[in-house]
Amino acid sequence: MGLVRILLLLLPLIFAMMLYTRRSAFSCLPMLLLGIAGGGYLLSLFGAAGVGVWLLRATWLAAVAGILAFAVRRKKKFAPGISLLFVAAGLAFLWWIDRGRQFMIWDEFSHWGMAAKSLFSEGKLVNLVADSGDHFAEYPPALAPFAYLVCRAAGYGFREDLVLYAQSIFLLGMLWYPLHLCAQKKNPVVLIGGAGLLFLVPLICYQSSYTGILVDCLLGVLGAFVVLAAVCDGGLWDTLLTALGAFVLAGCVKSTGLVFAAAGCLLFAWQALRRAAPSAGDLDASRATANLSGAAAHKDGPHPAAIFSKVPPAQKVLAAFFPLFAAVLGKLSWQAFCAFYGITARAHGEGFSAAALGRLFSGEAGYRAQVVQKFFWNLFADFNYGTFLHFPYMLWFLLLGLAFWAAWRLSGRCTDGPRGAMARGFWLSWGFGLVFALGMLFSYLFLFAESEAVALASLSRYLNSPLTMLLSISVGFFCIALAQYDAKRQLAGIFAGLVLWTEAASPSSGALIKAIAAAPTEAAESVNFNRSYRMLADWIAASGDPEASRMYFVSQQDFGFAYIAMNYQLFPSTVPDQLSSVTIHTGADATYTYYETPQAWADMVADGYSYLCLHNIDDAFAADFACLFDDPAEIQNGNIFKVERQADGSVRFVPAATLAW
Repeated sequence: MGLVRILLLLLPLIFAMMLYTRRSAFSCLPMLLLGIAGGGYLLSLFGAAGVGVWLLRATWLAAVAGILAFAVRRKKKFAPGISLLFVAAGLAFLWWIDRGRQFMIWDEFSHWGMAAKSLFSEGKLVNLVADSGDHFAEYPPALAPFAYLVCRAAGYGFREDLVLYAQSIFLLGMLWYPLHLCAQKKNPVVLIGGAGLLFLVPLICYQSSYTGILVDCLLGVLGAFVVLAAVCDGGLWDTLLTALGAFVLAGCVKSTGLVFAAAGCLLFAWQALRRAAPSAGDLDASRATANLSGAAAHKDGPHPAAIFSKVPPAQKVLAAFFPLFAAVLGKLSWQAFCAFYGITARAHGEGFSAAALGRLFSGEAGYRAQVVQKFFWNLFADFNYGTFLHFPYMLWFLLLGLAFWAAWRLSGRCTDGPRGAMARGFWLSWGFGLVFALGMLFSYLFLFAESEAVALASLSRYLNSPLTMLLSISVGFFCIALAQYDAKRQLAGIFAGLVLWTEAASPSSGALIKAIAAAPTEAAESVNFNRSYRMLADWIAASGDPEASRMYFVSQQDFGFAYIAMNYQLFPSTVPDQLSSVTIHTGADATYTYYETPQAWADMVADGYSYLCLHNIDDAFAADFACLFDDPAEIQNGNIFKVERQADGSVRFVPAATLAW
């Protein structure tokens, strides 16, 4: 029923927009999703996310009434069009992948999943929940308000698979936007093949694009969308309406979102201010665009530029800078929210200063020398991205530029207007991708704490965001260009695109096939992955002891994962901070926390915790700490003990429960 309710919620809204805007579902879907996401974000800032649920339901009723009114007024049959059927099929396909899944990634438990859970359980952003255990209180909620509105409006409470599904819908809506320029009846090959290629784009860099809720992939897709929106639409205000929500979200999803919005802002400004009157080439471009999109409104009528030339100069200036205003508004709105509620950021590095810069270029660089080495190793090293394609990040940028040039040449049947605009959009994005990479290096050197900077300087997840942006733009333009050729060449182009994707994404292409074919099995694996955490959370809730959540988890070499997973499961309750991988052996790796004697560790547990859980022990723990237990046979995963301090000062672990997982 999860799919049915979501479809019943979204499809009438999309259909109503199609009828009254004369656009395809590929164009209406992102407008709808961005409207829900942007509105949900703004309402959540004021603690009124619940109001958004009723507004969305009221909008749905208005959409249904509008569809009925349109049918009566036309007095004849009307069809939703093949684009709406494609969207419905795409949403069903995503549901097959996501249904029944649960969170499995570190950041989902530490913030993004908790951000969604808080709206459902507390009715407010997790940033406002005292002692939530969220160590990233300064992070914005990303798509959590969107998932909340869609799920609640469809009549659901909190479900992890529906949160995953909501983000997948959002990504697909942004990715499929270029398909509205493909003639739906004249180019079925491009429509089918392009939908598949665009779906595959983010999976080159993020295998969990549709099964996780991290924002790095989202940033890249949003950046590509605002660039494509600036060049794929003709009308001034129609284009702004399409992309406005994306600029707001890009400014508040993550601090680096403004970089991804910047290329779109510049492109919008150039489009709005470039010239006052259309040329003969523009008129040909209009007809080509109308034929591609099936938009009869511009097919025989005046070119949008002709209409635009009549727009007063003040409105042109407003349109040119409105995207920038929206992006800055999104960013400042979150900063104002944090300032109003006194939400402070975690401790970071010393910040940028002349002294810090001087140390970087002297013999006192310290850890920064290691950061620079790791960062440039990640940029220029010979990473394996496929079966025979071995190239580093910097070569990615160069190859994408070459691929775009090839697609530009392929689009020779396009007039100069669309080709020129698309070229400007790509190269702007290419430049901002490099700016983003250098900005990340600056952050590692001066803004991140030392431990984070050294650990993250070679982390691919961040650098994959601009790559996803460039890939999405290139494939979108490739599909638009391919639509001008005959079916034989279209099939050849789609086949070549699939071969290149298979090579670029290998071995993740095999993982994708497994994820699709065995989606129920993967969902069951995610449920089993969380089994121990759910069982512990249920036991704590059913124990009746208010001190039960003050539990210490022995979870060897898990880098603190059990701690954040239990915080998420117990939310809004929390467990105390802990370092739960322990040893008494000197020279152990940094994963462990060292104690001189078993009694020293037992004293630490007794001073800060009421219960002890053996969550994931190893042989070393069983041997080192056996003297603290009455019966060594009790040292088994799933055993819970009450921590008691004896009169003589010793610590005793009294068996309280046994949970089998």
